[in-house]
Amino acid sequence: MCVDADARTVNVAAGAKDDVEESGWKMVSGDVFRSPKSAMLLCVQLGSGVQIILSSFITLFFAALGAHRPSAPLHRDAALGRREGGS
Repeated sequence: MCVDADARTVNVAAGAKDDVEESGWKMVSGDVFRSPKSAMLLCVQLGSGVQIILSSFITLFFAALGAHRPSAPLHRDAALGRREGGS
């Protein structure tokens, strides 16, 4: 709604005729689909951000399981060559 109202304001100010109906989407579609000025920088930042977020979530997941504690039963048993539930 807001874009359509702005388009009407611009058309009235420029003296445009109302016989041609231009929707707001037609006016902003060129800005929406244009490529960014520094596409490489955007890709680098996006890739680095995804890598940091995924690494953080994976680390938190394993920390919640207790895999980072050397005293965890899984590590003790594996170091001694024992299986789970066995002596």
